[in-house]
Amino acid sequence: MSKIDTQLKSCYLDCRMDPQAAQETSSAGAKKALIFIVIVLVIIVLAGVGFLVFRGEPAPSEPKVVTGLERDSITIGYPISEAAIYPESQSEFYSQVISSNIFDGLSKLVNGQVKPNLVESWTNPDKNTWRFKLRKGVKFHNGDPFTASDVKFSIDQALKNEWPYSFSFSNIESVQVIDDFTVEIKTNGPDPILLNRLVYALIVSENQFKNRGKDPAVGTGPYKLVSMNKEELVLEANQGYFLGVPKVKKVVYKILPDAITDEEMVKEFNEGKLDLIRVRDSSKATAVIGTQQIKPLADPFITFLWFDTARDKSPYVDKTPNPLKNKLVRQAIYRAIDVSKVIKARGTSSAPASQFVTSSIFGFNPNIKRPEVNVEEAKKLMKQAGFEDGFSLTIDVIDDALASKVGGAVAAALKEINIEVKLNTASGDTFVDKWIVNKDTSAFIVDYGAETFDAGEIFTAVLYTQKDPLGASNLTNYSNPELDKLADDIAVTFDLKSRQKKLYEATAKAIEELPMIPLYSSEPSYIIRNNYDWTPTAFGAIYANEISGRQMVNQ
Repeated sequence: MSKIDTQLKSCYLDCRMDPQAAQETSSAGAKKALIFIVIVLVIIVLAGVGFLVFRGEPAPSEPKVVTGLERDSITIGYPISEAAIYPESQSEFYSQVISSNIFDGLSKLVNGQVKPNLVESWTNPDKNTWRFKLRKGVKFHNGDPFTASDVKFSIDQALKNEWPYSFSFSNIESVQVIDDFTVEIKTNGPDPILLNRLVYALIVSENQFKNRGKDPAVGTGPYKLVSMNKEELVLEANQGYFLGVPKVKKVVYKILPDAITDEEMVKEFNEGKLDLIRVRDSSKATAVIGTQQIKPLADPFITFLWFDTARDKSPYVDKTPNPLKNKLVRQAIYRAIDVSKVIKARGTSSAPASQFVTSSIFGFNPNIKRPEVNVEEAKKLMKQAGFEDGFSLTIDVIDDALASKVGGAVAAALKEINIEVKLNTASGDTFVDKWIVNKDTSAFIVDYGAETFDAGEIFTAVLYTQKDPLGASNLTNYSNPELDKLADDIAVTFDLKSRQKKLYEATAKAIEELPMIPLYSSEPSYIIRNNYDWTPTAFGAIYANEISGRQMVNQ
């Protein structure tokens, strides 16, 4: 019998013994029973709730980011000199990027890495030959089938007519069609990174190009050209693209002036005119309205202080023999420059450079660190070199505010080791003739990036004793037989592990010699709206087919 039943029975017996008491007892007992029942019910309900809580019913989860979604359109802000597509475009990286949405090469930069594109496989019958097997079933935007004859035509025309970036693959001697889907390329010497160079050899339809009149050339790329004027290029997704239809259906590259400021760029973004922009100074991204994605990227272009190391008498140095020929002087300059002060003077986001390429380039040596600033050690090196009393030097800089600030900071550092620096400015239009062609300089500050995505370019093109085709980018006539020997070995090494090891060795030697001093690499930021997904990679190339939709969803 339950406790409730027992109490009711007791009440019943008491009532039978005394009617009056029974009435009172009945009333009081009923009240007690009712209260007891209510308490029991409350306990049961609370116990049930507690059980549910104890079971751990799932709490609301954090929103999940879903990517790879489709989007109707995106507008990208790009500062380039003019709106044009290959092969009428300029030899500038961002122009080439836009054209690479329309045209494919045999290889392509994919998420910052060089990957095969219009080729399926290749072999090297000898060190001067590459035999490529081409993709089948690929079509140009006008419906023409892609074949080996288009490859031969495109490369031949590029070299003959100096199409944009044809200098990157100017070592090609011949292109031979083996069959419709096999092509053989011979180079004038071993070239382990020909596939890297062919990123810039965009393929056009031979049939359409010969009969196009004034129409733009067509490619096989992920996007088709819809329209083009001085203000913008409009592209639409290629529904038959062999690597899959792009997620963004319409892309507008809005052409911005080269001189546009970060503030002006952010203003257009805030006004809703642009969905994706690049700002040179990451701090300017704080002016963006709302919560957007801000993605920094280390620029592979490094700003260097270049020296006249070749002449015994340098035109803008007051001592003879030329102190810049002495590596101890160059080492002293390196130890004296506080690059953090240079970056601070520049006033935009940058990172100190420790060598001739950044970490995004194959061959970067992670074991090499930039030495700490040590003025006293620098003075000892100057004394050891026989220039304790210093000398005077003119450093040329491009005529813009940032370059002048950088030059001023370098000049202040060198004064600490008795090198008196005079800054000379030259416009961007004239510095090539003055400094590089005529060598009318003793030192200058300008940037350089290994656009083959391989550090071997530094040794075969920049530091190699000028001997066509080697040393093509040797801006100061620098010559070092020991480095040339290392470069010769790198130039014929196809195995990636062996190549990397040799690049490490060459970089260590070059840092000891310091024919040019690495200062810093820029760290721009990319700002993209929250409903898009994209990650910047080497050189900041914005390929629209790498962009997709992005959305936060509750799980």
